[in-house]
Amino acid sequence: MDTDKYRPVGEYNKWYTSKVRLIMATTEDPQKYFLDTFLRRIPIRVQLKDFSQRPLTERIELVSSLFLKEAHKLEKQIIISSEIMNALTFNEYSGNIGTLKNLIKISCAQAYAACTDKRLEITTAVFPGKLTMQKTLDTLVIDPNQKQSLLSNYNKYNYSDHLENLLQQVLKNVDIQIIKNKLEKFLLLIKNENDYNFEDYQSRNLLHLWNNYVVERYGVVNSLSTFQLCLTLKNTVLYLNQQLLNSVYKKICQKYCRTTYIVETFFKKIAFFNEDKVLLLKIVTALLISDFVNEKININGLIIAHGKSTASSIQEVVNQLCGNYIYEAIDMPINSSLTDVVDQVKKYLHDQSSLHDLILIIDTGSLNQIYTLLKNEIKGNLIVINNLTTSIALDVGIKINSQQNFIDITKELKPYYRIDIKSFDGFSDKNNIIISCMSGLGISRQLKIILKKYLKNNFKIYTMKYNQLKEMIDKNDNDFFKKTVLIITTSNLPPSFLIPHFNIYNIFDSKNSNLFQEILVNQIGLKKYNTLIKELIKFFSIEGISARLHLLNPKIVINDIETVILRYENYLEYNFPEKTRLNLYMHLALMLERLLLSNKKSDSDKLPAVTDQKKINFLNISKKILHPLELKYNVSVSNYEISLLYELMSS
Repeated sequence: MDTDKYRPVGEYNKWYTSKVRLIMATTEDPQKYFLDTFLRRIPIRVQLKDFSQRPLTERIELVSSLFLKEAHKLEKQIIISSEIMNALTFNEYSGNIGTLKNLIKISCAQAYAACTDKRLEITTAVFPGKLTMQKTLDTLVIDPNQKQSLLSNYNKYNYSDHLENLLQQVLKNVDIQIIKNKLEKFLLLIKNENDYNFEDYQSRNLLHLWNNYVVERYGVVNSLSTFQLCLTLKNTVLYLNQQLLNSVYKKICQKYCRTTYIVETFFKKIAFFNEDKVLLLKIVTALLISDFVNEKININGLIIAHGKSTASSIQEVVNQLCGNYIYEAIDMPINSSLTDVVDQVKKYLHDQSSLHDLILIIDTGSLNQIYTLLKNEIKGNLIVINNLTTSIALDVGIKINSQQNFIDITKELKPYYRIDIKSFDGFSDKNNIIISCMSGLGISRQLKIILKKYLKNNFKIYTMKYNQLKEMIDKNDNDFFKKTVLIITTSNLPPSFLIPHFNIYNIFDSKNSNLFQEILVNQIGLKKYNTLIKELIKFFSIEGISARLHLLNPKIVINDIETVILRYENYLEYNFPEKTRLNLYMHLALMLERLLLSNKKSDSDKLPAVTDQKKINFLNISKKILHPLELKYNVSVSNYEISLLYELMSS
């Protein structure tokens, strides 16, 4: 390549010269499979996106054109079912376009073999590829007499100047209703001049999705024809200032918070257009459908339920009956935890451009914990109702839609329903004990089982993650825990925290177990207390650790952890007392198993930058001490896990 010389295959003596330009194509990653010395000799490299990464419009166009070729060859009409269209356009293919062509050819060949009339039906029975859960696209019909592309309706005129002038008026605070009227007339002009009928495949799918998602689910009735008018811009060639579009959309988001939330969620569901086109469609759609959304509502409603469509079904009924967007809904998997529910609510709150008061209706869950974990996330008031039914959601929805204030809604709900509406400021309204262990919820739950045998109904016992407990302590004062009798942990809490708290490992030290003994003896008596202590010591023994390892061999793990503990003692020049040693055994063993079983990334990315030199030194030495353990068990111990070890040893 450098000298323009070559030898034909089989020639060993004579060299030939040639001035040629080599054009090569590959579906592989050149950086992985080609030598750097070879890549340096390729002056121009063009990277085309994989089929699955291209805009949906382009994917539909390509699939349609490939079927059109087959229709011309076979001289038959081809009907592609929605399942096959979704599979072809949304799946990823290792061979890229080549694989796509083969799938279409094989499907047509098998359909042709089974064909008895003038049309081929491409269904799952003849499709050799895998299907997908996507349901975005509808059935496509390909006519053999068709010559032009399905998506080739481009305008004959340049409308950019006119539209840009309208958008400028938004920024100049011209009467918004006047702008809407002008915009609607402008879109009708485009529609009539270009003879758009919205019968093309892409438009039909978009209108179908809008009807199912916005009209039915969000209750924005009578908006379908308006959205159809907005679609006149989808294939119109426009050259608009990007900065102008961003400024206009920002202003629209501020003025029409509820409308833009619906528009945003809808366009997140589709991937038909590039970013510039999506932004323009968001602006036009939000402006024109804002007349169908009540922006005066200042209370947000949110429904959360377990099941594939429980919450969204109730949302759909209530929003349609109210004729407006009242509720958002989140369908949670059956096995979702309280933390998963709270995370979904936080995500919803983050997506709100303006959030006032919130009424949250859930099917199940601890009201007080949900309230506690959410109350600092919103500026306004919060009500959590733990009794989800369609009638309750509808009653609350009607009150929200009639723009009643938060206090009046609260007063009206309490007398009529036997439901628990929580708007108190505290962790719990009952005497309680909180158990939070650094090594995970597993130990906390086991301790809860042991304690419940002796405490019976004396206290409500809660378990929670250690980082959740610390977050609650950081964000709230002592009054927040006024009903909390005792907090049980496996590490020491800050001295400034005045609520009674006890490190469970202090049961090995009679001098430090006075608080635990004093609180429990008063409740269960000395005899039961001594029996409880014996059971707790057994639980925290080496046998207790072994019984809680489900995957790892306890004998091997304990020996490996012993080596790690000895290395830490050598580094610190300090021998850990028995309770700390037992704590480290338990923590490290369960940490190893947790890292092996979990595919999730740890919370290491959430840690703030470490500036304390002692912590930095501990972090560095820990990486060396734990490295043999990482190699043996094929795990990675994150900075977050090391920070827990530091806190455990420090305490």
